[in-house]
Amino acid sequence: MYISGVPGTGKTATVRQVISFLRDEYEDGGLPYFKFIEINGMRLTDPHQAYVQILDVNTSLLCQTSLRLLTG
Repeated sequence: MYISGVPGTGKTATVRQVISFLRDEYEDGGLPYFKFIEINGMRLTDPHQAYVQILDVNTSLLCQTSLRLLTG
């Protein structure tokens, strides 16, 4: 999902509130597992860096899961 707009309109607060609601629904068994990745586009020097950040998070999760499976 891509969200944009001028600063100070409540984008971040709105998304964080929605994610909080979705996490509560997950914990109650109403939603499947999901991973929320927040990327601040203003901190990127190149739009392609967004893909690098997503890959970094997913690679880290994959490594953690693999390690748990190997070590029991």
